[in-house]
Amino acid sequence: MRTLQKPQKISKGILFIWGGFFILFPFYVIGSGLPQPADWLMVILFAYFFFTEKVFPFKDQVELVRKHRNFVIYVAVLNTIWYFFIDQSLEKRFPTFVHSLFYIYNFFAVMAAIRIYNKIKDRFFVFTAYAVGCSILLQVAISFSGIYSGGRDALFFNNPNQLGYYALLSGSLFIYLSKYVKLNTFFQVGVLLAFVYITLISASKAAFAGAIILTALATINQGLLNLKQFIVIGLAAGMAFFIFNKSDRVQDIFEYTVNRFSDIGSDGDDSYEGRGYDRIINDPEYMIIGAGEGGYHRFDSLLMGGEIHSTFGTLIFSYGIPGTILFFIFVFHVFRSSSVMELMYIVPVAAYSVTHQGFRSTLFWVFFACIYIINFEKRKAKAELKYKQYMWMKKKQEMKSK
Repeated sequence: MRTLQKPQKISKGILFIWGGFFILFPFYVIGSGLPQPADWLMVILFAYFFFTEKVFPFKDQVELVRKHRNFVIYVAVLNTIWYFFIDQSLEKRFPTFVHSLFYIYNFFAVMAAIRIYNKIKDRFFVFTAYAVGCSILLQVAISFSGIYSGGRDALFFNNPNQLGYYALLSGSLFIYLSKYVKLNTFFQVGVLLAFVYITLISASKAAFAGAIILTALATINQGLLNLKQFIVIGLAAGMAFFIFNKSDRVQDIFEYTVNRFSDIGSDGDDSYEGRGYDRIINDPEYMIIGAGEGGYHRFDSLLMGGEIHSTFGTLIFSYGIPGTILFFIFVFHVFRSSSVMELMYIVPVAAYSVTHQGFRSTLFWVFFACIYIINFEKRKAKAELKYKQYMWMKKKQEMKSK
């Protein structure tokens, strides 16, 4: 990371709200799909930036926002059109057009992340990394308070898969940011152990597979464990083993995890039909413009009355070829300037997304926002270097002409 830039003044309250979003994100106090405490904090950020700063100062950022906006507009228009053709009395959760609100909300979340970065510059990465890390550590502490009862657990989420997805997204974001900022060694090791632990107690097959990929990737790409970290993590693991060796908790987690992952493929929902992919084959005509979200009774599928359990499946089936193209135009802009190895950091989340629908998670979009901001930072630094070289050459030529 290059030398810290001079940050603009920003209310400390805004930073606390940004950090509070990550801390409160795992706390679901009402049903899935409804605004949770963390969402209300994010809305405060929306309001703050709406009244204080409406224009992005960099053309590159304007381009990203435009491409993201185009995708969201298509989602909103398509779902609104389908609303008039779908019998809303058969909808189990909420009207069809409500699905669009998740995309609109997450669009503003991406903009909020970029605006905070514009205010505090490189401190954004450090602040976000520590906020994400504290959030994960807090969930571990809660799990030892008696909330966790063994087997698959969700803690304060509504189901274990949500907990596993949270752990994978948080771990991916934390590890990605730690590549660019210097963090306290003990804190970093503690968060890495915590992220794996939370994934284990969720017993989410997809999240655990993603965690293995992420850990292997980070070890190869970042040299995740230098000598100091290796010593610290070895001592921490040894102490944990000594303390919990006689604990039923560790044995329960280990046995349940082994049994859970040893029967991958044997459960009914492990098949492509069980995840809802069969409707892509049975009703391919919907992929021309997209079937929208909701109205699941329309489709010939083993998964009757439910959404496709896949981010990719939802994208191509619900939003069709136009929506898929618009989404990947946005994604390509996010990953501009990423090296091949940096591109690999999306693989763990992508692996999870094959069997689960993750579009609604704000943490998913914030992860994308952070990747974009780091790549934007690299492009900006490169442009500044080229400008300095140009000015130096120009000055040198002027001196020679004299």
